[in-house]
Amino acid sequence: MARGRTLYDRTVDRLKNNKIVVAGLIALAVLGGLATLAGNIRDLLISVRRDTPGPLLEYSRIILAADQRWDSIPRDAPNYFYGQLKTLAGDDAAKLRALEAKRRDYVCPWMFASEEWCTKVEGFFSQQGLQNVAIDPRFDVLVVNPGDRPLILQGLAVEIVYAEHVTVSLGDWETTRIPVDASYQIPMPPLPTAWLADEEIADLVKSPQNDETPLTAGDICQWRSMVGKECRWDVPLMARTAIRDPIYLNGHAPYRFELVLRDYHRLPNNVVIRFVVETNKGPVSSRYYYLLAM
Repeated sequence: MARGRTLYDRTVDRLKNNKIVVAGLIALAVLGGLATLAGNIRDLLISVRRDTPGPLLEYSRIILAADQRWDSIPRDAPNYFYGQLKTLAGDDAAKLRALEAKRRDYVCPWMFASEEWCTKVEGFFSQQGLQNVAIDPRFDVLVVNPGDRPLILQGLAVEIVYAEHVTVSLGDWETTRIPVDASYQIPMPPLPTAWLADEEIADLVKSPQNDETPLTAGDICQWRSMVGKECRWDVPLMARTAIRDPIYLNGHAPYRFELVLRDYHRLPNNVVIRFVVETNKGPVSSRYYYLLAM
């Protein structure tokens, strides 16, 4: 006895006779497989991203603290030396054209001298006016723990990566001394040992008159230049201070502090530094900053 056709049989016949439907089902199956694969890849990437360690600490902001005789200088500020040469050229068209042809050589703002570092640093800070003794700069620093786990802040440091004394004739000097009162202070490195090996410089440093007005790096460099000797700093240099009561910084928590570079007169007038926070998991460095103290 012949078996009657079932609903399944009729459906199979329709599918065999309808190539468009078959192609559509195949396409849906392929798309479903691709979607599943894409989801698996996305989940894998998220998992890898979570397992990949990020920065221990992030520098959210580094600015000058308020009420001090230092300024932040814009990167596009006019170059002082180029301006002086242009003034000297006057209305001489030939000199002006020759100077304009060398305009790209003056990439630094204001009186910053190192063209190489001017293109690398994050920001520029300049002391206001001419000072006989450099004023200790004070910085307002904000850091953030970007991770979920806590950090312990154990110390602070400044790394000096460029140091050079550039002689510029600028007229009269001021003698302003501004007292500072900060949360943390980092003493700047002492004068190079090789300089103090010179008996005359050693006597100058020990002179009683330098108790109130200390002998600066600029003073010594001026003396060395008169006797045909160079001023060189062996960089990089590290200057550190410990945090007496270590800071327990929770995950995603900020920490703001003020930092003074004490005895800044020990350094030359052109210096590039970066800040370092020492944690229980290792040191974390900021980007570079250029300091000018004429």
